[in-house]
Amino acid sequence: MIAEDCQDPLSLLHSYFVGTHRLDEMNYEVVSLSARDLLRRFDLFSKLFYIRNRKEHPRLARRVYLENLRALVPFGVEWGKENEKNSFSKFIEVFDYLIDLFAVNEFDASVSIVPVDSNDVLIDGAHRVAALAFYGKEVTVCRFERPVYCFDYAYFLERGMSRYVADLTALEAIYWLDDVNVKCIWPLSGGDADIDGEILYVREFSLGGTAYNRLRESIDSSAPSIAEGGRVKFVFFRDSDGIADKERILRIAEIVLSDEGRAGWYSSSRIAYKIAIPYFRLSDKLRAERKFRRFRKMMFPHHLKDYLEKCGNKYLLFLYKKLSPMWVREKYLNESD
Repeated sequence: MIAEDCQDPLSLLHSYFVGTHRLDEMNYEVVSLSARDLLRRFDLFSKLFYIRNRKEHPRLARRVYLENLRALVPFGVEWGKENEKNSFSKFIEVFDYLIDLFAVNEFDASVSIVPVDSNDVLIDGAHRVAALAFYGKEVTVCRFERPVYCFDYAYFLERGMSRYVADLTALEAIYWLDDVNVKCIWPLSGGDADIDGEILYVREFSLGGTAYNRLRESIDSSAPSIAEGGRVKFVFFRDSDGIADKERILRIAEIVLSDEGRAGWYSSSRIAYKIAIPYFRLSDKLRAERKFRRFRKMMFPHHLKDYLEKCGNKYLLFLYKKLSPMWVREKYLNESD
């Protein structure tokens, strides 16, 4: 729906994003639509996971939210908004405020609007849109003529997000979306199948014979039977036709993406996570997070990873990928609501 024309829509956008992406040089239109139509970024589902679980499971909710967040802001500082969001605690505080605000209020387009690119991918305002989407409300956006971002699952995995959190985020996405389909690519099935749509998430397993047969029986008994097992890939994608059997997709997603589902066929799953989770908690206690004031005078780009790639220092890049899970410390997971 076309929104009423604003006298100057760009004045309602954050100047940092306008300048960084040269939005003032693009054509645009101002429209109002359901916030749920803007669920095009993978990190939005981590925010929805947080909203849904922040009261009953606060620690896990913060883990999922902050692991996604630190891929975008490794030191807890959002460039261009240093005075507003300069720590992980501040991010949680601001997000909680927005969740409570939109629980009882509608989006006010006279105060701000949300910039999106030509693919309806958010340029700014992800927290506002996530809160509005959770409550099924509308939002006013300024849609620009060209694509700007691609915040898919691979983007976050490359920047240190754990597979455990990625699985939970993808599962949350499948709860919210109605157009998700899945391709189960079994050994000897002819390789990767053509995907007619935007890929949401890919999960691949290399399995022994016992685990493979259990998985095969629980999902598709007609799949090739291989005694020694093999490599199985699940490609979840947003079907371009918008047609999907959501009940079937949810069943498959819960089998391969949740601890409870994997426990039925992948016997090492529970053991692995019992080992891994305490390790992450121990890492949180290390004083690995760099305080922003120590880097205030350093000209870090928006993504430290991009900077290290430009330097060509593979060792530093390797250390970044290994240490980035430690940026989120224990205190941020244990704060009271």
